[in-house]
Amino acid sequence: MKQFPLLPNYFIKIGAVAFLLTIIFNFCYIFEVISISRNGFISLNTSFFLVSALMLSLARVKNENEQTRKFRLYAWKMSITCTFFYIIVSPLIDYGNFHILMTLQKALFFMFIMYFMYFLGLNSKIIKLKQ
Repeated sequence: MKQFPLLPNYFIKIGAVAFLLTIIFNFCYIFEVISISRNGFISLNTSFFLVSALMLSLARVKNENEQTRKFRLYAWKMSITCTFFYIIVSPLIDYGNFHILMTLQKALFFMFIMYFMYFLGLNSKIIKLKQ
């Protein structure tokens, strides 16, 4: 079976730092430490989150084995399936307020959240079984 090339393990740290910067950026915007337009903030914040989530999801785990790869593929499969359902239902809910770019950003955001829910949930079950 051909393996999907993953990023090196240190990208987990880089992705975590980028995610923390996203959270700090949110607080700076809420408490008006920085002055930026709302659209610029949403675009910049979403981009930072998506890049950090991509780094976290594609980084190799230290103890990468066949079972971890299987969980990773299952998590991607479930997150993409849930995202397709979200994309189908989203125009029905936001009938008058449908923007392609915002819907794409929301769909990617939703996909990464679902990926991390499935991947971390499956890994925690295995860790409990090993103990």
